[in-house]
Amino acid sequence: MASSAMSPTTSTGRGCNYMVRGTAHDGSGEPRAVYVGGVGGIIPAVAPGQFAAIRRRFGNEGAKRQGIMGYISFSREELDPDDPDAGLKALRIGQRLVNKQYPGHPALLAVQRDGVGGLWHVHFLVSAVSDRDAVHIYRRKPRKGEQPEPDGLIEQQDARAAGRAVSSAMTNAWRLQHTVDSVLADEEFMQSIGLTAYDNEALMEERRVGMADRATAAELEDQHAGNDWRAHLRAVVADAQAEATSLDEYRDLLSARGIELKTRKSKTGTDFGDGVPVNFSYRLTDALGKQRNARAGGRDGIGDELGSAATLARIEQNIAPQPQPQPQPQSLPAPTPALQQAAPSFSSGLAGLRRQRDEEEHEAQTVERVAAYESPSEAVEAPEVSTAPPKATKAVSGPPVKPRRRPAPFVVETDRERLAREMREERQQPRPQTPAEQYGFGE
Repeated sequence: MASSAMSPTTSTGRGCNYMVRGTAHDGSGEPRAVYVGGVGGIIPAVAPGQFAAIRRRFGNEGAKRQGIMGYISFSREELDPDDPDAGLKALRIGQRLVNKQYPGHPALLAVQRDGVGGLWHVHFLVSAVSDRDAVHIYRRKPRKGEQPEPDGLIEQQDARAAGRAVSSAMTNAWRLQHTVDSVLADEEFMQSIGLTAYDNEALMEERRVGMADRATAAELEDQHAGNDWRAHLRAVVADAQAEATSLDEYRDLLSARGIELKTRKSKTGTDFGDGVPVNFSYRLTDALGKQRNARAGGRDGIGDELGSAATLARIEQNIAPQPQPQPQPQSLPAPTPALQQAAPSFSSGLAGLRRQRDEEEHEAQTVERVAAYESPSEAVEAPEVSTAPPKATKAVSGPPVKPRRRPAPFVVETDRERLAREMREERQQPRPQTPAEQYGFGE
């Protein structure tokens, strides 16, 4: 997995000293550069003077940007750090890369392995001014109306005359890494230096996925010192994203927690509705009072989840109408089971009705006797018994008289009850006052 990076420099002389001179950073005391080489006639021992002569030749002595510095780093699986020949192979890969990425521009290269992991890596210093005519061939993304090739890119050829400065296509980090991938995938070239071609882009993608949650050495050092400002920044950003409904509100929420949101225009950024795509970076002061700057996404960023695209997606989610929850039926508590009582039988129900009827009759007879006792005393005369047939009862007009009680439904009269009823009816008839009339004998 070969990775690359580059940046401009204002002094080719300092760049040469940094690459070639000095001792190794691992404390071994050995020279820092294990192998050195050049491209376009550059000799390592006199490289600073050669770079200056090229600028004088084309009238660029006062140029602010004198060169481009960069590196290519190889993993242990690609180039064994304990194999000296692997360093020579790294130098050949670096020379091939410079010729493709910066055609016509002389360069100095130095192979080192004094890093923390002891891995082979190649530093290169390219003159900002070319010294010969050349054609820069590279692949770019298609413009509007252009038909891309199967890989989604288009081949571009730029004829460049001697004396021209490096172009934007040469100083583009994405195109540099694309050139590294193409060199490592060149089977003929890789076989010529004793290596096997491979798909470096696929290995880099696998590495990015595997190291997404891996802490860097700087993060581990801050965590050990109790100054994990990156974790604090991620937590504050997550809280602000959960509450914000606009970019301005998102900025205010961060500002209230001591974090400054900085936006910059970017073609690969996100548009928040004003037609200007932007990317995010953050500024804050850590626990030790040191000012920190962090950029979202990117190779050295602190995560895409802090970027503009992730923030806009969360804002849209916050302002979207939320579905109203449907009322859920409430479960009532189970009723306390009542004591089970045996249902009354049919015979016991009849007995109860009979007792109620007998009690009502007894109360009625008691009331009649009390009334008769309280009436004024008069001579009791025996009523005359008439033998004439009874007169027809005269119909009384008016509302019907409501019966004293309602007969019990579905009551079957037994023989005993019938006998009691007949005796009751006989008692209600006028009684004879003499024994002969009472018992039916004699005159």
